[in-house]
Amino acid sequence: QWLQRRQWRHNGALPYWSRPHLHHPNPPGSAGATIASLSIFAVGFGLGLALFITYANRDFTLPAPTSTIDHLGVIGVLLASIGFSLFCFTLVVQATAVRYG
Repeated sequence: QWLQRRQWRHNGALPYWSRPHLHHPNPPGSAGATIASLSIFAVGFGLGLALFITYANRDFTLPAPTSTIDHLGVIGVLLASIGFSLFCFTLVVQATAVRYG
């Protein structure tokens, strides 16, 4: 039985996940992408939170369109969205064990 299983593995009859020589559980470079995505998200969340605090302190009215906090808040929401997307794509690459780099 052991020999038969070895022949199946050699012939490629077993599914992809059961062939350990083809599976890489943590693709190289994925930790850096995860840290980068989380830091981008944190910066964006902080900028968006600053806009929300300003919004709440002004009796729920937005500041003037030319104010700096308004522009930083919009950029913050954009950065939070980019960071979250990058984090999800990194998880997908890790889950599918795609080799890159």
